[in-house]
Amino acid sequence: MADTGTGRRRPPSPALIVPLAVLAMGLGQLSGCVSVMERYPGTPPAWFVQAQTELRGEAYPSLVDIPAQRPARRTGEEQAAIAADLRADRQEIAADPAEDAPLRTPDEIRAMAAQLRAAADGAATAPR
Repeated sequence: MADTGTGRRRPPSPALIVPLAVLAMGLGQLSGCVSVMERYPGTPPAWFVQAQTELRGEAYPSLVDIPAQRPARRTGEEQAAIAADLRADRQEIAADPAEDAPLRTPDEIRAMAAQLRAAADGAATAPR
């Protein structure tokens, strides 16, 4: 506390009181943890032992123990059949005549939309 020159001391500022209070509360809580550990020496909780094991790296498998190659789930014939199906699909997509279809004009699109609305309302059949 500083002397103000009038003989009275000025109280400490809140900027000093707040950190000191937080520090005091932290030390009080830490002393509670220490007293609990003193009460039960040598028996840390299971989660603490597990965390220590993980931090030391003992909970993870060694890279030497990991198999280098996973076993195949399909036979060679199954893989060949799948590859043939994919090739056939690729050829079908490449031969799609939809790319060569002429583009519709805006009027055709509006007419088709009107037909679809009418079909949705049940008044007519949908265009093909």
